[in-house]
Amino acid sequence: MQLIFKYDIDRLQSYSTNYKNNIHIADKSSFMMLSFPEVDYFNYAFTRTNQTLHEDQLNEIESFYLDKQILKHKIIVNSNCIESNELLKNHAGYQYVSAIAKTAISPGPDYITPLQDELHFIKADHRNIDKFADLYLQGFESEKKPDERIVNNFKSLLNLKDLDLFLIRNEDKYVGVNVLYQSKTETLLAGGAILPEHRNKGFHQQGLKFRINQAIKNNSKNIIAWAYNPSISLKNMLKLNMKVQETFNVYEYCR
Repeated sequence: MQLIFKYDIDRLQSYSTNYKNNIHIADKSSFMMLSFPEVDYFNYAFTRTNQTLHEDQLNEIESFYLDKQILKHKIIVNSNCIESNELLKNHAGYQYVSAIAKTAISPGPDYITPLQDELHFIKADHRNIDKFADLYLQGFESEKKPDERIVNNFKSLLNLKDLDLFLIRNEDKYVGVNVLYQSKTETLLAGGAILPEHRNKGFHQQGLKFRINQAIKNNSKNIIAWAYNPSISLKNMLKLNMKVQETFNVYEYCR
């Protein structure tokens, strides 16, 4: 399974400890469906290891979300899978909306690079998780505000041993967040968000460097990241010698 999907599943399982959340994860062996009606991002399906998506599976996916009254969901497939892409393109309910690039780097210990002295990466804990939640929502331009339930969801992430959350502060101002997710010897640069008013100042690229450095210190053998193609995030990854390893197409169903 792609590490980005495992990361999302771990987060949903963590959130599901909050009884107020209506979360479902359906594992069909060759494909999976995630649902969290209040957060559009998590309403998507994917094949476990880039398998071909078949028509009967597509019908099951469509029914799964409609039965839960989720009127919009996505399916992510490998861009090289001709059969899956043709199936989705020819289905009246689905429309291609974006492409995602998976980038990777396998640097040695000598890759570790210095960061800007005035930039600080502060690990999130129970004392500052409220601030992290606020910065996260702002950085990803969510319309939601960090109410009690949302903050409790973020608090639950502190219990995941494979996940590290960081607040980014430039001198005396918080400018964004970073997320690092490690599974065995592979690390995902899981989330990097800079507040709109602090963008285009090099902070995103510094955040990538910081997380790559951390992954090396954790003895990671492979470091990966995902970004929409095209995007500033992807450009920053390529500038740091991360290479595009795979690409994926995203199709959206909207009733």
